Amino acid sequence: METSSLSDRLAACLDIEDHWYDFKGERHMTSSETRAALVRSMGFVTDDPGLVEKQLNELELSAWYRVLPVVSVIRERRERGIPLAVRAEHAGYPIDWRIRTEDGMLLTGSVRPEDCEWLEEKIVEGVLHKRFDFRPPATLPLGYHRLELVSRSDNAVFAWCHLIVVPERCYQPEALAEGQRLWGIAVQLYTLRSDRNWGIGDFADLRELALQAAELGADYVALNPLHALFPANPAHSSPYSPSSRAFLNTLYIDVPGVADFAECAQARALTEQARFRRRLDELRNDPYVGYVGVAELKQSVLEMLYKSFCERHLATASARAAAFHDYCENGGDALRRQAVFDALYETMWRDHGQAGWRHWPAHYHSPEGEAVAAFAAENDDRVRYFLYLQWVAAIQLDEAARAARRAGMRIGLYLDLAVGVDPSGAEAWSNQDVLSDSASVGAPPDPLALTGQDWGVPPLKPRELKEQGYKAFASLMRGNMKDAGALRIDHVMALCRLWWIPRGMPSSAGAYVHYPVDDLFGIVALESQRNRCVVIGEDLGTVPDAVRWKMSDYGLFAYKVLYFEKDSTGACVSPGAYPREALVAVSTHDLPPFRSFWTGSDLSLRERLGLFPSDEVRDASYSERMADRRALLAALVEAGEWPPSTEREPPPYSARLAEAVERYVAGSRAALMSVQLEDWLGMEDPVNVPGTSDEHRNWQRKLESGHVDLFSDPRVWDHAVNLNSRRSSQGALQVSTIGNVLEK
Repeated sequence: METSSLSDRLAACLDIEDHWYDFKGERHMTSSETRAALVRSMGFVTDDPGLVEKQLNELELSAWYRVLPVVSVIRERRERGIPLAVRAEHAGYPIDWRIRTEDGMLLTGSVRPEDCEWLEEKIVEGVLHKRFDFRPPATLPLGYHRLELVSRSDNAVFAWCHLIVVPERCYQPEALAEGQRLWGIAVQLYTLRSDRNWGIGDFADLRELALQAAELGADYVALNPLHALFPANPAHSSPYSPSSRAFLNTLYIDVPGVADFAECAQARALTEQARFRRRLDELRNDPYVGYVGVAELKQSVLEMLYKSFCERHLATASARAAAFHDYCENGGDALRRQAVFDALYETMWRDHGQAGWRHWPAHYHSPEGEAVAAFAAENDDRVRYFLYLQWVAAIQLDEAARAARRAGMRIGLYLDLAVGVDPSGAEAWSNQDVLSDSASVGAPPDPLALTGQDWGVPPLKPRELKEQGYKAFASLMRGNMKDAGALRIDHVMALCRLWWIPRGMPSSAGAYVHYPVDDLFGIVALESQRNRCVVIGEDLGTVPDAVRWKMSDYGLFAYKVLYFEKDSTGACVSPGAYPREALVAVSTHDLPPFRSFWTGSDLSLRERLGLFPSDEVRDASYSERMADRRALLAALVEAGEWPPSTEREPPPYSARLAEAVERYVAGSRAALMSVQLEDWLGMEDPVNVPGTSDEHRNWQRKLESGHVDLFSDPRVWDHAVNLNSRRSSQGALQVSTIGNVLEK
C-alpha cells in the first residue's frame, strides 16, 4: 500500500479529521500534506512505509491486545462500563478483580466476561477476541481509582487501568437549582483603579470590589484569567498567553497586604521615600497599566519581604514557616517546576536575552535533566523566592474568594481558564510529553479573518493525555476551580475538537483533531462537584451542535452574547427564548463595549489599524452594524424598553439607551447575567482588539473611574435597582442594602 494512503489511515486512527465546514457551510477536504504533518506532530513517522504500517497496526489492534484500556471514565449511573477484551475461548472463565479507591478503600470481586454485555469481536492474528462491558459495583464512589485484574494462581496483577467515576452533571448552587436568576459584574482585574494599589488592580482591590458588589446584590465577580505570566518579562502581559495555567500571576499581589510587610522596616521605609511615592503616583494616574514600572516597584519590595521572611520565620521554624512548607509540599513537583522555571527564565533573560526555554541551551530543555537539577541546587534561594511569591498570591486570592462568599455572594469569584499557554512558558516546558511542539491551535477562516487564525498556543495531544490517565487535565481543572465559585472554560469546543495548524503552514491549512469528549466533560463535572464550582463553556462562533448537546447533558452553562443572538432573519432573539442554563452578557473582553458598538467606533478603530482584509469586508461590516442597531432598537421597542419612534435613524448613544439594553438582557431566561463595568461607565476604548499586538495597547487600558468612586456614584443605584428587580424575586430586599453603599 502507498505511504500516503497508510499515512491517511494513520491520521484517521489519531482522530485527525479529513474534512471541515467553513462559516458558509461549505465542505473542504483536508490535504494529505496537512494530515501527514499533524501525524508527525503527534510523534509518529510518515515517510517509512514499513514503519507506518507497523504504527498503524499497533494503533488499530492495541484495544484488542490490552485486556483493559489505559483509562476508563464512567458516569455515576453506569450507562456504560469498562471494556474488557479477552480471547473468545477464555470468556467463560471467572476473573478476579480489585479496585483501589483514591481514599484507600479496597473493593474486590470476580466476573465472568460472558456474563457481561457483549460489545464486539475481532479476529486478531488468527484468534477470535471478544470485548465485553464490565460494570463495577454501584457502591464505587466518585473519584480517581485503580482497577486491577488478578491471576488466581499467584495473585499477581496481569492487567490494570485508571478508573475514573464521574457524576452525571456539573455542580449548581441551590439558588440556581431552585430557578433563581443571578447577576454579577465582569472586570479585568488589572484595570481596577484605587488610591492604594501600585498602578495595577490587585487581590486587595478584588476583595474590596467583591464586598461592594455584594452589597448591591451581585452574586459574583467575573475576572480575566489570573494565570502565571513571566515575572522576569512583565511586558508580556496577555492573560490569554500565560506561562502556566496551574499557577498565579504574582504581579497581582497586594504588597502592603503581605504579612511580612508589617515586620519589615526596610520595606516600609522604602515605600515612604519621596521618589518611590512619586513613581507610585505616576503609575496610579496613568490611564494604562505600566507593567514594567509596576513590576520594578513590586519586585524591589517583595524581595525585601522574602528576605525578612527567611530571617524571621524560615530560620526560626515559626508557624508561618510551617505553613509555607505545607504549601510547597502540597504543590508537589508541579509547583517546584514552576519555581525552577521562573528562576531559569530570569537568568536566561537577564544574561542572554533568551525569551523562552526553546532558545535556552539544550541541556536546560528537559525539566528532569541533570543540568536543571544542578541549576536548581545552585540557585536554591532564588527558586524558593518564586515559591514564596506563589504562596503569597495563593493566600491573597483565597482571602478574596472567602470574603466574597462571606459577603453573601452565592457564587463568589468567577474565574477564567485560557484555552492554552505560551509555547515558551513553564507549562509547555513542564508538560512536553502531552503538548505538541510542532503544531499550534487556531481557527479556520471566517468573515473577519479570511486566512484563519493562529493563536500560537501548543495543543494537548489526545493520545498522550489518555495514556497518563488524564492526570494533567484533571489537575488543571482542580487547580482552577479551587478558589472559584464559577469557572469559564475558554473555547470549550477544545474538549471536543481543536483546529491544529502544522508548524510552518498557514492557519487556513489546518485540520480538526478530535478529543475524547465524554471523558473530558466527565472530569470537568467531577471537579465541578468536588469544588462546588459552576462551569460556563465559552461556545461562541461556529460550534457543532454535538458540543452544545454535550454541554447540556453534563450541565455546563452556555455563553450567550447579545450582539450575536439573532435569528435567521437578523432579528434579535427575544429574552424569553434564551436557554435557562446559560450566562448572558451584552459584550465580552474581545468585543467592543456597548457604547463603542452603538457608535461604531470599534469599526473605525479596526479601519485605522488596517484590520479589514478588504474594502468589501469593511463596507459589509458597517452595513451589518447598522442592521444590528436597527434590529436591537426594534427589539427594545417590542419589549417595552424603548418608546416607538418615526425617526429613520436609530438614536445616538445615551446612558438611557444603555440602561434599556441592560434591562432587556436582564429579562432573559438565562440563569446568569454579567455586566461589564465599562458599560456602567459608558467607556468606548476596548480592552483588547483581536488580531493585533503592538498596533493597539491590548490588556493595558484601565477603567476610567476607581471602583470606590464607581460604587459611590448614584447612577449605580439605577443599575442595581434594574438588575435586582429583573433578575431576582427578592430584588426589593437586595435593593434595600444599596443605600449603605451610597452612604459610605
